[in-house]
Amino acid sequence: MTKIVNEKRIYGAWAGNPAGTPEDITRCIQEVLEAGRFYQCGKKRGHSEDGLYCAIHDPEYINTKQLERQAVWDKETAESTAKHKLEFTAVKACKEINPDNPQAVAERIVKAVNSYDAMYEALREAQSYIARNEMQQGRQDRTPLEGKMILALAEGKQQEDMG
Repeated sequence: MTKIVNEKRIYGAWAGNPAGTPEDITRCIQEVLEAGRFYQCGKKRGHSEDGLYCAIHDPEYINTKQLERQAVWDKETAESTAKHKLEFTAVKACKEINPDNPQAVAERIVKAVNSYDAMYEALREAQSYIARNEMQQGRQDRTPLEGKMILALAEGKQQEDMG
């Protein structure tokens, strides 16, 4: 730990070297641990308000980095919490529907969603096929309006399900 003696910093003082090493006023004042011993940072000064730190040990830089890390952790925590709440709510709902076998309820929901997605894709493919067929037959002025209406209804339903 850095000691201050007569307004001068002393680095690496310990029982085996009570005098320690006096501060080099051209180097950063941060004390660093290297190979089991404490030393004054070897980088050049010139950063922070008082100019006593290197770029890495500048308190403003350290604070900015900590705030950035905290923001990432907060976001990850919020996402994880939301995911766990959703899972808890889903399990709770499945248990309310069928207390004896909530897994069966969950499997039926997954099956229904998968079949809905498959139906939607089939509708898109059918609409595309009809449009290509009509173009090949020279009927570009006509559009498969009924297919587009069904697809629009399915897209509206899909957006409601997601929202």
